[in-house]
Amino acid sequence: MSAEYTYDELDRLPVTKLREIALGFEVIQGVHGMNKAEVMQAICELKGIENPYKKEAERKKAEARAGIREHKMQRKTMKADFNEKKDALSKDEKKEIRRKMKKLRRETRRLANV
Repeated sequence: MSAEYTYDELDRLPVTKLREIALGFEVIQGVHGMNKAEVMQAICELKGIENPYKKEAERKKAEARAGIREHKMQRKTMKADFNEKKDALSKDEKKEIRRKMKKLRRETRRLANV
């Protein structure tokens, strides 16, 4: 491989071309059994190419985990308050609280998929 590639250039190449590049290195074994992400990872590790998007993805995951913890705490306190005041609340108030708890639960699930 005479030309040096960046992460973005490797990402734009088709899998067959990436496999040809990987076959040029004796260290990488089982190239034909790998998918595109695995081949790219092997080439990047060998050549020391850093994924510029990895840090951003890790930051988003950390924010999502913090959001999940926050939502769960809110829901837990809301549910405890609801159970204490259940008899004193009107039907509409109960419905509104349940709706808010459901919204928090859905938001937690959405954050878990980030």
